[in-house]
Amino acid sequence: MMLILISILTVIFFITTIFLGKEFLKKFSFMKNFVQSSNQMVVWKYSGDKKPGMHNIVLRGKTPFCALIGFELGIPMLKYSGFDYFGFVKSGKNNIAVISTYLGKNHCEFQFFLNTDITNNPIKITSNEEDQLLHPNSKSKPHWYQRIGFYG
Repeated sequence: MMLILISILTVIFFITTIFLGKEFLKKFSFMKNFVQSSNQMVVWKYSGDKKPGMHNIVLRGKTPFCALIGFELGIPMLKYSGFDYFGFVKSGKNNIAVISTYLGKNHCEFQFFLNTDITNNPIKITSNEEDQLLHPNSKSKPHWYQRIGFYG
C-alpha cells in the first residue's frame, strides 16, 4: 500500500516538475522575443578575463534611466536560449548606474533592457579598474554553486 502511494506521489511530482519547467522556458522565450524586438536593449559581452568574484559593471547615459539586468541563458540539452533577468538598477548621480555582480571564468552576454530611447540617450557600458572603485546602485550576490566554482 505504501509503495503504491509513493509511486503515485512520484508521478505527480514529475508531472508537476515538467509542467513548471515548460512554463519557465515559455516565460524566458516571451521575454527574449519582446526584448529583441523592442530596440531598447544594450549588450555587454564579458569574455571571462577577470578573476572570479564580485565586480562592477557601469552604465553611463546622458539622461536618467532604469534598466532590467539580465543575461543570455543557454541550455544546450534543450536547444534553448533566452533572456534571464535577475535584477534592476536606476541611474544615480551624473546618470550613472553601477551594478555589482559575480563575474566568473566563463564568458557571458549581459543584457540591459532600458526604459529610455537609446538613440537619444546612448548607454555606454564599461567594467574597468576605475569602475571597481564606484559604489554600486544594485548588488547581485553569487549563487552558492558559483562560489564553489561550479558554474560562472
